[in-house]
Amino acid sequence: MTRRATRARYIFRASERNDGLVIAPRRSITAEDVLALSGLEITLRCDGEDVATGGGADVLGGPVDAVHAVLASPQAMPVRAGDVITTGALTRGAHASAAGNCWTAQAHAGPSFDPVRVRLT
Repeated sequence: MTRRATRARYIFRASERNDGLVIAPRRSITAEDVLALSGLEITLRCDGEDVATGGGADVLGGPVDAVHAVLASPQAMPVRAGDVITTGALTRGAHASAAGNCWTAQAHAGPSFDPVRVRLT
């Protein structure tokens, strides 16, 4: 099946260490989708070359478990409708990048997500 790349809404560049957050357009998901996130597997590519693989289970056993661990912490802040909770990267390591690079994250197991593509400027 061919999937169309999703255009990211915005990018937050946190620092010069090649880290940040890409938030794709919102979509409806089911409870089954959320529970299946532990089985999500992705490939991260830069300019078409595979750079890393990983998955939901690499994030403290899965995103649902990670959110539970964060919210159970005595330092946890209240969560309101519409808040974005990040649970960590699905792939390991920092990867060098430069202006003009095109990064793509594509799911190949678990819940169905369109690829997310970002070109650095």
